[in-house]
Amino acid sequence: MSGSEWIGLAAVVVFALLVLLLVAPLRKLGRYLDEATATVRWQREHPAPAAAPAETVPAPSAERAESPVVAVPEPFDVPTADAAPRTTVVAATLGGPLIKVASLGYGVRTAARTRQESRARAAAGRRGRDARRTTRRAA
Repeated sequence: MSGSEWIGLAAVVVFALLVLLLVAPLRKLGRYLDEATATVRWQREHPAPAAAPAETVPAPSAERAESPVVAVPEPFDVPTADAAPRTTVVAATLGGPLIKVASLGYGVRTAARTRQESRARAAAGRRGRDARRTTRRAA
């Protein structure tokens, strides 16, 4: 067997291993999507009371007891006071990695563009040099 045949055989083996490694996660994903589809179908067939047609909503009656009024707790501004530190934590947790990924993508794009431009300049230089050589030989 030649070297290219060995490389082809290795590629087939690697592809087969990849398929074997991805079988279980793809099956789980399929089951998850089937379950999600069934849940959406069930929700469509059994709407929540808020989404039910208006004629099925019972009319208010005087016989029903009024619900007691619940007093609003005194430190009502606590959730808004906690929002700023939570936002800071989320920004610090997600912002750093997100910026790193964005900068990596920018660096890869810039490097690829620079490499492509340098190859184009080199090819143009070779074409010009070859053209000059052919005109010198013809003369």
